[in-house]
Amino acid sequence: MVFALDTNIIIRYLRNDTAVVKNFRNAVVANHDIIIPQAVSYEICRGFRLVTATRKKANYDILLQDCKIAEMDVPSWERAEAIYENLYRKGAHGRKCDWNIIGTLTRTSQIFSNMV
Repeated sequence: MVFALDTNIIIRYLRNDTAVVKNFRNAVVANHDIIIPQAVSYEICRGFRLVTATRKKANYDILLQDCKIAEMDVPSWERAEAIYENLYRKGAHGRKCDWNIIGTLTRTSQIFSNMV
């Protein structure tokens, strides 16, 4: 199984949210693939540049040892835009819509936030 982490889940992990940390460890032990979309990694790292969060940055680096960054090239971003537009027109909005896009682009079968 493949899990994709969003910004909110990573922030909760870095804040040592018991449920998130437990579920992450369970996914690692079960040898599931865990991905972080490139845009999410950008958001997290951008935040580290804005505040002094040395311990959280160190914890993020540790987290990355068990994850893969899902890089997206320009055609993938363009495809994401088209998928978003299609889902939006069908009534899907917000976070659920974004995860459907990531799931389609990375072929994930389940999203990590469902585990919380």
